[in-house]
Amino acid sequence: MTVQVDRRSGHRLRFCWPLWFGYEENGEFRRAQIADLGRETVAFTIDCNDAPQWGDRVLTRFSYPMQDTLTFAMHHHLNWSEVIRVDHSDHGRCRVALRLDTPLRHWSEQPSMLDQTVLAV
Repeated sequence: MTVQVDRRSGHRLRFCWPLWFGYEENGEFRRAQIADLGRETVAFTIDCNDAPQWGDRVLTRFSYPMQDTLTFAMHHHLNWSEVIRVDHSDHGRCRVALRLDTPLRHWSEQPSMLDQTVLAV
């Protein structure tokens, strides 16, 4: 039996929300689906044919919910990120993890009410 150790630090929010990434500031962006989000990292799923490769630097754009309020307010992130992991599945999908160059603003390290709900589009 193999035991996997979760090496992530800090609070993470799991939700399904669109994410776009590209390789140039004014270039084409691809759409993906966020799987989970932390202050300095984001993971998303995408078809393997469209996935970036380990070590790539991509311009990343997404919105995320504020965690310090009961209203549905959103923050926006647009900055460069580095691909730190790509996991392939048997179904032609990949899970890609990025390290954000700039940590998210307004991010609480404490779990909130949002953690009790899966947000989806």
